[in-house]
Parts: sequence; structure tokens; C-alpha cells
Amino acid sequence: MRTNIYLIIVLSTICFSSCYREKDLKYSLNAAGKNRIELEKVLEHYKDSGPKYDAACFLIKNMPGYYSYAKSSGLDSLRKIQSVIFHKKHFPRDLQDKWSKFSYKSTPKVYDCHAIKAEYLIENIDLAFAAWQKRPWRHSLSFDEFCEWILPYRIGDEPLENWRKVF
Repeated sequence: MRTNIYLIIVLSTICFSSCYREKDLKYSLNAAGKNRIELEKVLEHYKDSGPKYDAACFLIKNMPGYYSYAKSSGLDSLRKIQSVIFHKKHFPRDLQDKWSKFSYKSTPKVYDCHAIKAEYLIENIDLAFAAWQKRPWRHSLSFDEFCEWILPYRIGDEPLENWRKVF
């Protein structure tokens, strides 16, 4: 009797967890709107790939809420200034006065789930797995740790770029 109760609890937990994960994926796909087709292409591409499919699901489930800022003259100018600061390690006073009050609030956001393309995600996933499999530290990372630390295609709100090939 006790074994049956434990079995029911374990099966219920697995079922609930699976339903919850599926719900997250559906939410993300719905949040993508017209771009849902791109995300579904990724899932279709990896449907028989086991861990790569799980990785694709991880990225898509976590996509809502992530964004970059739309290109604008103000943002482009700010990036140029940041580049000067980074390379020359100084900030001219007149530019400091002009740009110290720059507000990102007025810059439109471009949400990843609305803009990301299937090719970009597929390339990112393939390159992340290649990096993971080639490195000696691969044995010390679980799949969940890989998904959290190696797989993501962005760090913050930077524009989407094919950075992984370079690094």
C-alpha cells in the first residue's frame, strides 16, 4: 500500500512537471506572435535530436522578456561614445553633459521572441554544443548547467549578433 502511494506521488509529480514545462513552451510560442513560425522551425529542426531539442526548448521557454533596443540615432551615438571611452579611457566633458541624461525609456524595445530568426538560434545551438563537446571541462558541467551558462545567445540587452563564431 505504501509503495502504491509513493508511486502515485512520483507519477503525479512527473506529470505535473511535464505539463508545466509544456505550458511554458506554449506561452513562449504564443508570445512570439507572427514570429512563432521561426521558433517552430527550430523545434522542427531538432525534433529528433534529443539534447539539442531540449536546449531549443530551454531557449524558447526563457525568451519572453528578453530584448534589445531598436536602432536609433541616440543609441548609435551612445555606443560610439562608449567605444571611445573603452579604448581611450577618457570622457570629454561636453559629451558627458550631453549624454549623461540619456534615457533608454524613450528607445523602443525589440523583443527576442518577435525578431529572432530560426537560422540564428540553430547556429547558436550547434556552436554551443560544439564548444561544450570540445572543451576538457565538459565533463564537469551537467546539461542544466550547460543550458544556463554556455547555451544562451545573449548576456543582457545587447543587439543580437553572431558572436559565438568569433569567441
